[in-house]
Amino acid sequence: MIKNFQSIRLTIDKHVARLTLSRPETHNAFHALMLQEMTEALTYLKKSPKVRVLQLVAQGHDFCAGADIHWMAAQHKNTLEQNIADAHLLADFLAALYHFHLPVLAQVQGRVRGGGIGLLACADWVVADQASDYALSEVRLGLIPATIMPYLLQAIPRRQLLPLIINAQIFDADTALSMGLIHACVGKDQLSSCMTLQTQQILENGPEAVQAAKSWARTLTNYQVENISQKSAELIADLRVSKEGQEGMSAFLQKRQPRWPADD
Repeated sequence: MIKNFQSIRLTIDKHVARLTLSRPETHNAFHALMLQEMTEALTYLKKSPKVRVLQLVAQGHDFCAGADIHWMAAQHKNTLEQNIADAHLLADFLAALYHFHLPVLAQVQGRVRGGGIGLLACADWVVADQASDYALSEVRLGLIPATIMPYLLQAIPRRQLLPLIINAQIFDADTALSMGLIHACVGKDQLSSCMTLQTQQILENGPEAVQAAKSWARTLTNYQVENISQKSAELIADLRVSKEGQEGMSAFLQKRQPRWPADD
């Protein structure tokens, strides 16, 4: 079964659902429509009792470039209330993905930036191409990874995470593996078979037990992420419309060095 959307693709084959990010021309950067469609896909799958595993994959060379810079930069035209509502699209989707009742397996290739790393942090198991690379580069735009931070802290120890955020440097798949962001690192030609093997191993187990195990693990750690969506949405909304945030995004789009207010 195939359910078509504009920016994603959802297929269901027996017990396995596959959600494909399908904006390769933007390196699968997400915008309002894409986040709405991904949330709708998760809602749809909750009503599909035969599905037991969700695979998260991406079309094209790169897994996900994070939030679409043009979408974020346009928010300065909106009110703070509109910005908060817009920021909730990502916050609410991440919460839905993190709390999704089925195991979520992600397959990664190419570049992963910003919010794309948040998707991996919300997944339960991640296999990545050895040539993939990652960056939390929000501070270069005068922003911070506010919305994804609660989930990053579940996947990466704080002492290892914070330097990646404040230096915004690119790190490789081996580093991601050593920190626990990904679980397996293989050649690109082995990605599909590795994903298939992990899926089959899960399907061999009791479906109710698998769901109960995931739910209990989330319950034991949720004290760090519950009720955080509102605060994180407000924080990123404030930064988007700030002078520093607008200067950072404008400089990125104009391919120039930003002129930070503190440098004046």
